[in-house]
Amino acid sequence: TERESEVEPIGFDRETAQQSIAQAALTLTRATGAAIALSEGDDNEMMCVASAGSDAPPVGSRLQVGSGFSGECVRTGRSLRCDDSETDDRVDREGCKSLGIRSLVAGPIREGNKVAGLLEVFSPQPYAFNADDISGLQQLTRGILSTMGHPEQAHAVKAHSAEAHASSTIQVTPALAARPARIEKRPLAKAVAVDT
Repeated sequence: TERESEVEPIGFDRETAQQSIAQAALTLTRATGAAIALSEGDDNEMMCVASAGSDAPPVGSRLQVGSGFSGECVRTGRSLRCDDSETDDRVDREGCKSLGIRSLVAGPIREGNKVAGLLEVFSPQPYAFNADDISGLQQLTRGILSTMGHPEQAHAVKAHSAEAHASSTIQVTPALAARPARIEKRPLAKAVAVDT
């Protein structure tokens, strides 16, 4: 329909967009794994739709959100951080140990008043994540919502997520600060022009 073409331009690839956001979460937080899981109507289960890094669950795997750490994030609708899976009662210690995960962050993907999914990052190091990481993930979750095919929300979210993604890219990419090197070449160009 015409409305859908406004939201999803020709060539829009939902899976690629979600995979790019998972990769951005990995880079932004210096995690070793990142995953996006979305609800399919079941309140106790979500499906992994994007995955990046060595510690992330594979695309297509099921995430139980009826209890535990992920479940608390879904129930409260708030981002959660586990600094050490060996001492945090909210996580499955044995499961984390078998996967080599010591710290993780779960951020809710909110659709109105409900949590429609989760963005999670993982690390084998305890205390790997901080408040800045949580803030960056919250910005990325807004971009995920625009990939979910909800036309009524996508326009406003896309504009905001583009700004959020740009600001997180600037924080992650220190190479942008090195741009003044081109300014140093200008005097050389003038000197060459004067010599000829």
